[in-house]
Amino acid sequence: MDSLYNNPIRQRVNKIIDSHIVTDNSEALNTVSGLCSSNSAYTRRVLVNEIEKRDMLVNKAVLTEYSKVKSKLQVLLDSLSTLDVAVKDMSNRLQESKTKTHHLITQTTKLKDERKKTGKKLIWVDAFVKNFQISPEQNEYLCNVSVKTPLTIEFFGTLSQIEKLYENCKTLVKCWYQTSAFDIMEMIGLQQEVAIEKLYHWTIGACVSTDSTSNVLVPKALNKFQNRQVLFSNIIDEYCSARKATIVQLFIDALTKEDNASKPIEFYANDAKRYIGDILAWVYQVIPVEKENLATLLKYCSMPDKSQLITDALTSIMEALCPLLKVRAELILKPDKDPLVLWSITNLIIYYKDIIQTIIPKGHLNDTFEELVKKE
Repeated sequence: MDSLYNNPIRQRVNKIIDSHIVTDNSEALNTVSGLCSSNSAYTRRVLVNEIEKRDMLVNKAVLTEYSKVKSKLQVLLDSLSTLDVAVKDMSNRLQESKTKTHHLITQTTKLKDERKKTGKKLIWVDAFVKNFQISPEQNEYLCNVSVKTPLTIEFFGTLSQIEKLYENCKTLVKCWYQTSAFDIMEMIGLQQEVAIEKLYHWTIGACVSTDSTSNVLVPKALNKFQNRQVLFSNIIDEYCSARKATIVQLFIDALTKEDNASKPIEFYANDAKRYIGDILAWVYQVIPVEKENLATLLKYCSMPDKSQLITDALTSIMEALCPLLKVRAELILKPDKDPLVLWSITNLIIYYKDIIQTIIPKGHLNDTFEELVKKE
């Protein structure tokens, strides 16, 4: 215990405190000594009253200051109360906003899911439409095509797509979607028939025109008809009829009209051998040209009997020359001709008959050659 009081640090602290007390007491005594001049009972009473008055004044001053502090504290308390109300209101609003936000987030998430589902459905619908329906532009173009309307390559693209859609419908039938597949097939079938009908009339018109051999769309058109035998045969017949008229006119022009390179064949009518030779040579030169035209016309067709079809069409076209050829030959080949000339012409006819027969094995042209040989 003594060691506690003998602690140097404690002694120094006590010394500092005692010095303050002594100072305060000294100041108090100096103040009191100024209020009284003698130490009597009256003086003491007066001193007590004076001290009490001063104490009251000090207390009033302290009370006044504390009132100010109280006012400030009340203002602060009111501010804190207002702040508390505002905080509670804000907290309530935040809670309400949180509830609403949670609902909004839930709705947003739900809408996002619906959007994803709708997007997938839209992709499926677009894919379905693309695989089972032509576009409105293609349908409009298909309906506006006519004989007088220039056909373009887009028409064949549209027709090919219709054929592809029809095959897709067959696949759809195999997948047990028969009701929708048959409905779509009926619609596509109608579109296909409309397209084929328009293409048929256009192809007929193109085949009978003079530039049918140079029209690059005609072979594409014939390719679409190779599985429709009746329409295909009608187109080939129309083409052959048009080429017959053309080749007859070309033959007449070669007989009667002079070109820049040579005189007309009729100019050499007095020379029977040359006359017949020029006619037969012209016929022989025309055959490869017409065969090439037919090959070009059918180049996109893949039927197994295409070669025979070309030969038959070529035979039909060349038959148009038989009447003119026969008449011209009979006018020249008269019995009063020199036997040597007749023999030379006969050999010439036999020669051309044999080489033409390698291209056209049978037909009216060969029969005409046979008749001329027999007559001679």
